[in-house]
Amino acid sequence: LLDGKMFCAHGGIPRLGPGGKDDRLEILDDEDLWIMLRDSPSMVEMLERPKYKRHAEIFEDLLWADPADEVFEEDLDGNGFADSLRGTSVMYGTKAIDDFLESGSFGLIMRAHQMKSCGFNVSKSGKVITVFSSSHYDTEEENYAGVAFVTPGTIRAVTRME
Repeated sequence: LLDGKMFCAHGGIPRLGPGGKDDRLEILDDEDLWIMLRDSPSMVEMLERPKYKRHAEIFEDLLWADPADEVFEEDLDGNGFADSLRGTSVMYGTKAIDDFLESGSFGLIMRAHQMKSCGFNVSKSGKVITVFSSSHYDTEEENYAGVAFVTPGTIRAVTRME
């Protein structure tokens, strides 16, 4: 969390739990869980246990979820999610974004994970910012690297090809 309002993740927001239960922030705020994960000899083995299936799902989404392109908005479920076209995690749309931002009193989501040709992209009515920090990522499509400088009330984007 940056500046008290900016939710940051590599991928995006986690899907809702079984039956549409919104336990995401409760799980992410569980300090005992983070200590247990930190101290676990194998975080992966721990998260593979049935007891932690929901936790693993949330972590997967934080790493790999993507905002849905506008053409897929109509294909999302009633909560604003659908299986990802990448084959892992989910894609999330405007409803999912609005509900998540409201539930945590967040202002926007800052993420990485998707190549953007200029290294930086603002989408979903300014509620999702993607910063991709690797230039020359794709051999078929040239792209710039992006960096975001965040100060209270300001986000400054810098892009560079080299």
